[in-house]
Amino acid sequence: MANDYLMIHENVNDYGTIGLSKVVFETISSITIQEDKDVVLPDTTPFYKPIVCKVEKNSLKLNIDIKLKNGKNVNEVTLRVQKKISDAILEMTALQISNIDLKVVGFVF
Repeated sequence: MANDYLMIHENVNDYGTIGLSKVVFETISSITIQEDKDVVLPDTTPFYKPIVCKVEKNSLKLNIDIKLKNGKNVNEVTLRVQKKISDAILEMTALQISNIDLKVVGFVF
C-alpha cells in the first residue's frame, strides 16, 4: 500500500516526528494556482483530480493538470507556477519538493 503521508524527522530534539498528509500538499498547490491570474485548474469530477500527490521513498512528487489563459507564454507561466508552488510548500512545511510536473491540458479564452 502506498504512503498517504510524508514523515518529517527532526534531529534537533527528541520530541518525535511529524507526518504530513498528501492532502496538505495538494491544498497548498491548489491555493497557489488559484492566486495566479494566468492559470486555471480544470474541473474536478468524481473520477478525476487535477492535482495528484505521490510520496515515494519519503520524497514528494506532484502531477498537476492546468489550463492556461489564451495568449500566454507556456514556458514562462509554467516555470513561474512551478517556482511559486515549490516556494509555498517550502515556506509552509520546510520541505523541498523533488518533482513538480505541470501538464497543460487546455486553454481558457
